[in-house]
Amino acid sequence: MSLTKLTDNLNSIQNLPNKPPLEAEELKVEFDKSANLIKKYINEVLTEEIETLITTTVNAAKTTVENVLTSTSVVNALSANQGKVLKSAIDTIKTKLDGIQAGANKTVVENILTSTSTTNALSAAQGKALKGLVDGKQKTITRGTAAPSGGSSGDIYIQYF
Repeated sequence: MSLTKLTDNLNSIQNLPNKPPLEAEELKVEFDKSANLIKKYINEVLTEEIETLITTTVNAAKTTVENVLTSTSVVNALSANQGKVLKSAIDTIKTKLDGIQAGANKTVVENILTSTSTTNALSAAQGKALKGLVDGKQKTITRGTAAPSGGSSGDIYIQYF
């Protein structure tokens, strides 16, 4: 918005002849004419336009503040309260992550098959020992009506009658 220009003729004194044929009161009116035009322009035109311009500019510059975390606006701001909510959520997540990290560094590995722990881990050597125990067990399952003959230790025989 541009401001209205003062276009009135302010040269009333300059336009008078060198020896104006005017009475004192008429001469005073001529001297006051330019000042009165400027005063009227400032008070009635310019002041109102400046106030409108300021109001428009201020309203356009106002930021809408939202007090919700679910806003999808790309121009509105979150309230300070929502900043507090976000900080609390971040602190909670950080505490959980710190706990996970601390727990991850405390894994106990046991190298014994007789452990009763439900939280400790067995060593690879004990896994190998378990495999050896399982591999040495039952090899075959057979069935029949006759008495079993032969076979290896760990074989199973099911006899019917």
